[in-house]
Amino acid sequence: MAKLIRSSEYFLDLQQIATFLEETGTPGSSILRTINEIENTVQKLSEYPELGNPFPFRIIETTYRHLIVGKYVVFYYLENENVCVDRVFDTRMDYISLLL
Repeated sequence: MAKLIRSSEYFLDLQQIATFLEETGTPGSSILRTINEIENTVQKLSEYPELGNPFPFRIIETTYRHLIVGKYVVFYYLENENVCVDRVFDTRMDYISLLL
């Protein structure tokens, strides 16, 4: 089983998602469900590190893989026996420029 390492940016991204949802009037139970869905999917990476797909743009050389979780995309990479979860973005954002 691979070790999961989450970056501080990942936790900040989750916090920003929750804050945005709260500001748009999303009920607390729905916010919690969204955050839990993202985190539960990330947890699966410890057992299935290659669950996600390679970075979607072949013109950029990178080791990132990504997972789609509802309206969100989680970026991570594999390093030795570790799964390093780096960022999570709303799929409607220009996440490519934010990531790179």
